[in-house]
Amino acid sequence: MNKYFYFEGNVFETRELAELLAKNYNIKRIDEIETDKNFEDFENAFDEAKQEGNSDFVAIEFAK
Repeated sequence: MNKYFYFEGNVFETRELAELLAKNYNIKRIDEIETDKNFEDFENAFDEAKQEGNSDFVAIEFAK
């Protein structure tokens, strides 16, 4: 099982990358995503779902 991170419309391969982006935000909620897919496949599926007009939540569920 792989763990990725979501913050402000973006998915990240590591928590450190998500925290780096979040450091200038007041609300620093970073969501964890668990999936069997590797990061490249997950990110591509997420981007595809977003381009189809889906919300971030739906895109994450689709990409899993």
